[in-house]
Amino acid sequence: MIAPWLAAAALLTCAAIGGAAPVTLRVASFGARGDGTADDGPGIRAALAKAVALSNAPGARGVTVAFERGRRYRIGPWEERWEALPIIEGHGVTVEGNGAELAVDPKNMAFGVLRSPGTTIRNLTIDYSPLPFTQGTVLEVDREGGTFLLELEEGYPAPDGAKWIGDAHYDHGCFIEPSPSPLFTHYWVYMSEAVAVAGRPGVLRIVPSDAAWCRDVVRTHVQPGQRFWFILPHHTREEWARRFVTEEGRCVSSPTASIQLRQSPGCRIENIQHYSSPRITIRFDGCDDLVVRGVRIVRRPGTTRLAACNSDGIHGRTRRGPLIEDCTIEALGDDSVSVGDLGHTVEEQTAPDALKLAYTEIAWYPSLLEVGDTLLFFDQASGVSLGERRIIRCERSGHQSAVRLDAPITGVRSRAATAGDEAPGGAGPTLALRKPTAPAVIRNCRFRSQLKEAILAYNGAFRVEGNRMEQTAYGIDVQGALGDTLIRGNTIDAPWPFAIGVLGPQVFLSGNSWSARRLAAPFPASITLEANTLRMAPRGVLPLTQGVKVDAYAEVTLRRNRVTVDAGAARTMQAVLIDRCGRLTLDRNTVDDRRPAVDGGAITLSNMAGAPRSITGNKLNLRPGVVGVHTTP
Repeated sequence: MIAPWLAAAALLTCAAIGGAAPVTLRVASFGARGDGTADDGPGIRAALAKAVALSNAPGARGVTVAFERGRRYRIGPWEERWEALPIIEGHGVTVEGNGAELAVDPKNMAFGVLRSPGTTIRNLTIDYSPLPFTQGTVLEVDREGGTFLLELEEGYPAPDGAKWIGDAHYDHGCFIEPSPSPLFTHYWVYMSEAVAVAGRPGVLRIVPSDAAWCRDVVRTHVQPGQRFWFILPHHTREEWARRFVTEEGRCVSSPTASIQLRQSPGCRIENIQHYSSPRITIRFDGCDDLVVRGVRIVRRPGTTRLAACNSDGIHGRTRRGPLIEDCTIEALGDDSVSVGDLGHTVEEQTAPDALKLAYTEIAWYPSLLEVGDTLLFFDQASGVSLGERRIIRCERSGHQSAVRLDAPITGVRSRAATAGDEAPGGAGPTLALRKPTAPAVIRNCRFRSQLKEAILAYNGAFRVEGNRMEQTAYGIDVQGALGDTLIRGNTIDAPWPFAIGVLGPQVFLSGNSWSARRLAAPFPASITLEANTLRMAPRGVLPLTQGVKVDAYAEVTLRRNRVTVDAGAARTMQAVLIDRCGRLTLDRNTVDDRRPAVDGGAITLSNMAGAPRSITGNKLNLRPGVVGVHTTP
């Protein structure tokens, strides 16, 4: 069976031989002025709609929507969808920015690509006006009450207190080190109020949510002089609700990301300068073979902005890909790159080879199962795989799928059978994890200080190569490599709490609550860490845990890596920890550990009795009395 987007590509190829000539539509011809004042949204939408229609015409050869170089296009609020510039059911549409800038009102997102294979968006600058966040400096901290006073920075807007984001007023905010440092402290809070202080113009009292950990962050870690930025609400509850568009019980238009791609394989996002986003910057699902290249999600040059994006930089679900390369990402309120796939729970087994499954994550972005997908069934009670089966029939309804498998599956536990057992350590229902058909590749990217992981990769196969990470929270965090994974040639400088962590498929989102399941045996995949350079340096009160940790994989190779540990790191930090793995190769690695004392050793092998191992040519530069390779039962 030929995928629809491949069929469309074939049509365009045939047309190239004898079909219509490529078409370029200029937004100016549709009334878009690009003067930075007029609302150009209607004109650009008209150009995109025409492009979609032409792309579906017989013999279509390619349609481009072109902006004028040097122009600034204001995109005003639009009530019909969250995405102000939708591309729906086109084929091979190209948006050529020519270096122009879009100034998008934060009541909407920028682009929404839905069922439009082969879409390209390139050579654009995207910003939001007014800004989707505000910022200031912490003046005073009420330790007992868990609140603090914030003086807004000149030129940044004050919230009016009357708008909503979803069911909360302000969502979240992040703390930055005192000026002039641009570094995140890696502490943040959800907020319930930002109240103007009487008699003190520009001063707000920030009230965290009632969650105990939010108040504890303020009581324990917030100091006068730190900076703080937080999301500004721009909607009433009614405005928020009426922009959603749903189909078959699934949301296909949401406020999730500035550039949103759904069910659109073969797309390309290239050479985008992105300076602020109300939520995620780029978000995708059902978009195999996506290419994201040359994207810069950064603080706008020439400004004092503390944030570049209120949430993740690049986030999505895919079976094949994506390729993310030559990108720069900094100053985010969440992860920089988050890619992979989350599981489905077994709701009911209706026959030995038939199941009802439910997607486990947020409803805005489901991971849609399809005929031909291979599912790996994972039992949360025992921590073992129950085997793999291929889907031969699939009927979807909202976020549930009724699937027929190519062979019976035994030993599964339904949600009904595990009711009341969702707490951490409980059994939970059997999970169905979709196996990737090709790895996600993240290479030659640069990550600078942000709130959480530079790269978070889960339940897939991954190639992470040639990236540089500077003072990020975490470095490379792999949670569930379902296929062979290579992490090579990366430089990670001063992360917290670890540089590289590769864990078995043991952390899942099930029923909107996190639960960790330890594997009973090494997972059947290979992990290779090669020629990575890591420097572990403490930052303030934040503890370091590991330079490298690999947990529960059948075959692990560490080759030519270099780990440097500063003298001030806690003695409990482990430079390298390999736990509960199978065959192990440690070849020509270097550990420079400057600490006077270390618990355990520079390299710790834990719970690996009887596992075959090869340890050759490693160089351990340690203080006297520090153990090199430490083995625990």
